[in-house]
Amino acid sequence: MAPASFCDPCTEADSALPATKYFSDCKERLCTACAESHSRFRAFKSHHVISLSSVGSNITLSAKKICNVHIDMLLDYYCTEHDVVCCRACIPQAHRKCENVLPLEHVSKDVKNSALFTELMAEIKHLKTTLHDLHDNRELNVQLLAKTKSVITKQIRDVKS
Repeated sequence: MAPASFCDPCTEADSALPATKYFSDCKERLCTACAESHSRFRAFKSHHVISLSSVGSNITLSAKKICNVHIDMLLDYYCTEHDVVCCRACIPQAHRKCENVLPLEHVSKDVKNSALFTELMAEIKHLKTTLHDLHDNRELNVQLLAKTKSVITKQIRDVKS
């Protein structure tokens, strides 16, 4: 697969154009020209499009999209009463009496501004810093061990002689 920030079809054609959109149904990142071409076809008009400028081009976009109950259906609705993502076929079966079953596009619109998202990103940043510090500490320990090894080896040679 192409690097995260490049258009997948263009990369296959030996061209390196930056991706601007992600089509989750196709699982492809597309440049502006490819995205416009893709959107012109009637069969692709219902595809879910995510702007990479809003989520960042290097983010992993591999969330679960297929319903467990209805294998041929996409998860594209959210029930606020049950706090679950569901497909169109689940709504009449399991969420008929639920008042707030909303399309995912509407529910996730301002998710980057939510307090939960902000807290989660701060926690991820903290974990990243901690892991980086831990890695640096382990590298220092390996270097210290190498120095200690040479000193101990020299002391053993001196004792033997």
